Amino acid sequence: ACGDFSTYTNPASGKETCFSIQTTWKSWTGAEGNCVQRGGHLASIHDNEFNSFLRNAAREAGIYDSFHIGLTDSNAGTGFEWSDGSDLNYSNFGPGIPNINYGHCMHAQIQNLPGLSSDMWFNEQCKGYSLPYVCTKN
Repeated sequence: ACGDFSTYTNPASGKETCFSIQTTWKSWTGAEGNCVQRGGHLASIHDNEFNSFLRNAAREAGIYDSFHIGLTDSNAGTGFEWSDGSDLNYSNFGPGIPNINYGHCMHAQIQNLPGLSSDMWFNEQCKGYSLPYVCTKN
């Protein structure tokens, strides 16, 4: 059912999520546009298992620093929300994050940095900050 996306099955719930890891570097805005063209959105992450799974899958694809995820507060004032409209029912923000001084979009940092777990989320600029990215669709 995932077409040209891969399938992730949550080990606890059995729920399937379609995902696609993109190693081409784009801005958050450009990456979201590409995911939408393919029938999805930038990744929405709703539990620790999927967060860790994406970190490992990204590393296997040759991404070692960070990748865009679908969290944004570009509808200023409403707080951060997933670009696919799903509930923000799980988060893994880095220390002092969200901090919109750093930007209105988010990436997952998968590099092992001192004192941080390796899949925390950080603010970034939505345009002009290019990274690989992950698309998801349900």
